[in-house]
Amino acid sequence: MNRFLIVSAFVLSTALIVPVAAQQGDDRAHQQNQKSYYDKQAKDTHTWNAGEDKAYGVYQDRQHQTHSDFDKAKPAQQQAYFKWRHQNPDSVLFKVEIK
Repeated sequence: MNRFLIVSAFVLSTALIVPVAAQQGDDRAHQQNQKSYYDKQAKDTHTWNAGEDKAYGVYQDRQHQTHSDFDKAKPAQQQAYFKWRHQNPDSVLFKVEIK
């Protein structure tokens, strides 16, 4: 009977711990995929994520630029984007629909 209780306790604790550990691993991987860029003019940091990537695509369209990665842009081009970005927040660029 004691063996059964020990095995049951082990199985139960494993079943509770594994999902938490897996979620933490996903969060770490997600954070590692995000880069941060320092905006010298505004003295703030921009975290590059899917939303920022989408905004950069809008910026390139409005500036009639070919689409390229932000990483590959020259520092002056990056600063021009940051200046534009401060003038065009998400609330202006993207419509939010509430259902």
